[in-house]
Amino acid sequence: MAATSALAQTPAPDAPIGKAAAATETTGIAEIVVTATRTAQNLQSVPIAVTAFNAEALEARQITDTQRLVQSIPNTTFTATNFGGSNLAIRGVGTTAVSTSGDSGVGIHINDMPLVAPGLVTTEIFDMQRVEVLRGPQGTLFGRNATAGVVNFITNKASTKQIQAFGEFEYGNYNSIKLTGMFNFPINDKLAIRASGIYIKRDGYTTNLWNDEDIDGRDNYALRGAVHWEPTEKLTVDLMIGYGAEDSSRSRAQKQLCVNDPTGVLGCSPNGLAYQPVNANSTAGSILTSQEALAPVFGALAPLVALGSLYGPNIKTNAI
Repeated sequence: MAATSALAQTPAPDAPIGKAAAATETTGIAEIVVTATRTAQNLQSVPIAVTAFNAEALEARQITDTQRLVQSIPNTTFTATNFGGSNLAIRGVGTTAVSTSGDSGVGIHINDMPLVAPGLVTTEIFDMQRVEVLRGPQGTLFGRNATAGVVNFITNKASTKQIQAFGEFEYGNYNSIKLTGMFNFPINDKLAIRASGIYIKRDGYTTNLWNDEDIDGRDNYALRGAVHWEPTEKLTVDLMIGYGAEDSSRSRAQKQLCVNDPTGVLGCSPNGLAYQPVNANSTAGSILTSQEALAPVFGALAPLVALGSLYGPNIKTNAI
């Protein structure tokens, strides 16, 4: 057996120092500072499964919403649910409850502050410093609703270093318009303000056959302001405020086949069967054949019980 020594790659003696330093910088691993453990640490030193994206990585991957975010994260899925809700699952743990009061298995935080029932379906990512996704139970540091993990959105703070400005305009089909902007202004070496916003407008691309109008369009905007103050070397104050509004014609469900109830009671009839009212010659009213067993117990309430099938496996859809 022969032992060989490892030779370090050093630049030639006549090589310019600047080129050698540039080569070293491009071959190293970029340092990303995260606060996954409530303290600022290098991502390479955090002893938990974390996926983090800084501002450059978010722009390079064109991550502008939650759907595009999970496409770059392993073991994570995201689906929209009924009534504007969503199910963000990490390692298969999330929530499918159709309720604004249902607890999710994934904690959603913005600047380390928890959000209750966040609207992830309509969330737009803009002027973000980084996004951290922690996989695995995080209840010790982030409290309840962190059984599967935590998604932490860290926004950019105002900076006293220099004046900064950014603007972007996009135009697409269906008269789609997207405006994004930011302005940072340092008042002095201890106080700075920052303002950012986004505006999205798009015509609908789904036709309502009832009145021949286009629906599923978008018309929303969001604004964010930040103040940074350093009164002393040991005290730093960061104040942030955000506001958003939306007047869109979003569809709760896409391409759903509706079979009209001829009696006009239900609107969309489950399985295409009409509601039969209760009369003296029948045991009870029913909507579905399977609901006839409920008649002796619920009587006239059987139609209301059958409404649950509108959101269950009996629904007829023609999804694309």
